[in-house]
Amino acid sequence: MNDQRLSQNNLAKARAAEASGRPVSAYLTRYPAGTRIPPHHHRRAQFIHALNGAMRLKTAQGLFLVVTGQGIWIPAGVEHAIDIHDDLDWRTVLIAPPRADDGPDAPALLTLSPLVQALLEAMSKLPMEYDADGPDGRLAEVLVDRILALPRSDLALPMPDDVRARRLADGLIAQGRQDVDLAGLIRAAGLAPATATRLFRRECGLTPGQWLKRLLVLTAIERLTAGEAVTTVALDLGYESPSAFSAMFLKVAGRPPSAYRA
Repeated sequence: MNDQRLSQNNLAKARAAEASGRPVSAYLTRYPAGTRIPPHHHRRAQFIHALNGAMRLKTAQGLFLVVTGQGIWIPAGVEHAIDIHDDLDWRTVLIAPPRADDGPDAPALLTLSPLVQALLEAMSKLPMEYDADGPDGRLAEVLVDRILALPRSDLALPMPDDVRARRLADGLIAQGRQDVDLAGLIRAAGLAPATATRLFRRECGLTPGQWLKRLLVLTAIERLTAGEAVTTVALDLGYESPSAFSAMFLKVAGRPPSAYRA
C-alpha cells in the first residue's frame, strides 16, 4: 500500500472510531518513517500504544516519546502533533464519557503490562459496532479499567508555560545537542541565567541544563529504537565520546543506551 492510500486508510479508521456508537473503540494503524501528523485533537479521550519503533508527541504540556511497550493517554480536546522517526504500527483506543472522565486530565505517558497489550490486541480486532451488551462490551470495560491502572513512565519532557522559558525550550529543541550555546540561548530568550533556572525549576522541576539532558535522552532513545548505533547517536548529539554520552544517559534514564537498541 502506498503512502497516500495508507494515509487515507488511517484517516477513514479514525473517523469511523470517532463516529462509533460504542463507548470504546480501537483500531490499528501503520505510518511510514518521516510521517508528520499536524496539530489536531479528538472529541474522545485517546490512548495510543506503540507496537514497534517510536513516535514523538508534542502538546502544550510537554514533549513525550512513546516507544515500544509504552502508551500515552490524551484527554479529549487536547491538541497534539506527532513526528514518526521510523516505520511504526500503533493501536489507538478512543474512549467516550463518562469512562474518559476517570482518566488523567493531562497527557500521561504510561508503561504497558502484558495483560493490557493482550487486551489491546483483542479489542482492535473487533468491529467498530460490536455488541456492547455482550462479551465484547465487557472486554472494552476491562481494557479501560486496566489502562487507567497503568503506572506512569519517566520518558516525558514537561514544557514551561512562561513565554520566555518556552522560547528557550524551543531553542534547545531546535539545536538538540549537548554542546549548544546555552548561555547564548538564554540571552536570546530575554532571560538572565538565574531567572531561567528559577522559571524552569518552577514550571518543569528541572534546570535548563537538566532539561536539555532529558531532551537528549529522548532524542537518543528515538534513534536507538530505530536501530542506530550508540556511537553514531553520541557523536551526532555533540558528545566527544560514546562513554561520555553513555554516562550521561545512564544517570538520566537509569538504564544504559544499549537497553533501547532495536
